[in-house]
Amino acid sequence: DVMPNKGFEVVKHVVVVTSSRADYGHLFWPMKDIEASTSLRLSVVVMGAHLSSRFGNTVK
Repeated sequence: DVMPNKGFEVVKHVVVVTSSRADYGHLFWPMKDIEASTSLRLSVVVMGAHLSSRFGNTVK
């Protein structure tokens, strides 16, 4: 249940977890939509192969 916002805009926080370029490819467009929304806030948790220099260290 959501409490009444009493005049404040409710912004929901969405956290996306990605561990490789393969899953990031599937998450790219949903993350773009979340980013474009005024009622959602996006955070991305990056782990696994993204952090490995062996796989290109894909974190920016």
